[in-house]
Amino acid sequence: MHDLRDRNPSTGDGTDEGFLARCAATVEAVDAAQTRANAMPGLWGGDRASSSRRSRTGTHSTRAVLDALCLYMAQAAQLTVEADVRRISADTGYGRTTVHEALRRLATPTDEASPESAWIVREGTPEGAHAQRYRLSQKFSTGAGVGNRTQVRARPAAASPLPARSQHIARLAKNLQTLAHDTFAAPRSLGRTAGLVYKHIDEGSVLTVDEVARSTGLDARRTRQALRSLHLHGLLSRTDYGWAREEISSVDVVAHALNVAGHLAARRARYADERHCWAWWQAEVQWMSRRGKQRRRRRSPTAAQLLSVSDRPDYPRYPRSEGRGDHRAALALVRAGTVDAPALRAA
Repeated sequence: MHDLRDRNPSTGDGTDEGFLARCAATVEAVDAAQTRANAMPGLWGGDRASSSRRSRTGTHSTRAVLDALCLYMAQAAQLTVEADVRRISADTGYGRTTVHEALRRLATPTDEASPESAWIVREGTPEGAHAQRYRLSQKFSTGAGVGNRTQVRARPAAASPLPARSQHIARLAKNLQTLAHDTFAAPRSLGRTAGLVYKHIDEGSVLTVDEVARSTGLDARRTRQALRSLHLHGLLSRTDYGWAREEISSVDVVAHALNVAGHLAARRARYADERHCWAWWQAEVQWMSRRGKQRRRRRSPTAAQLLSVSDRPDYPRYPRSEGRGDHRAALALVRAGTVDAPALRAA
């Protein structure tokens, strides 16, 4: 299964003097955002609403993207994180278009005169191989300027923020891993609604239909449909007190039974190839714009060239078509495994 717990390790090893202070501020902001989001389940229930209503509210995908950003912040112990659409897509199971729309909704202020009335705020403009940077808006912090990564409190709070940070990472990663599974995300799978219901029925808990509906923001009809579907496929059992997870249930087994296993893994592989291709193009642009570079010269017709004077990097020239970068041809080469340069893998 796609593991999210250690995707953004921090340097909390004693070498970073400001780590505990940043960690405390990040935990406080993430906790405030999660508490507020949990208190408004109906805000995230507009997946099947009209287009006009979805534009005013959020959707379950919007909440998943918010959770992903909070996870990145908790992992890095930073209030501002860099995240591209493909990465968020891989971690939430939603497609790029859905993630892009969710980010737009989260960054749209409820008060046009106040950018800080949005859930998240974009910082700067992405350049080159770097993705957009995001932070939670200041309404989720007690201090001004929390989005600045260099500003931290004078000293951390008395209680260590590390246990709370670990709890956030574990919970958010678990919730996202449940949603980002072939059983709920692939075409012809059980669907997103079933995944949302399954996510809210934790192991060891028993919830009634009304409790599930309140926690998910779904109406009773859709809640019952999802519960029946999960029960039919052996993922939930019905008790005298409500619905619970089957002890021997396995979403992996259901994915294979539905013949949808491998859908998200294939998508992640496609996205990895696209990131590789983009890194190749950015490196090519950087080399082309460098002054004083030594281009590869043509071999003299009368004398052998004894020494190559090209200082081109260790990857091949990016494909061209009519003088422009041919991204389709480049992607085909990446997928064929013919472009394998350490510099590009690092990017």
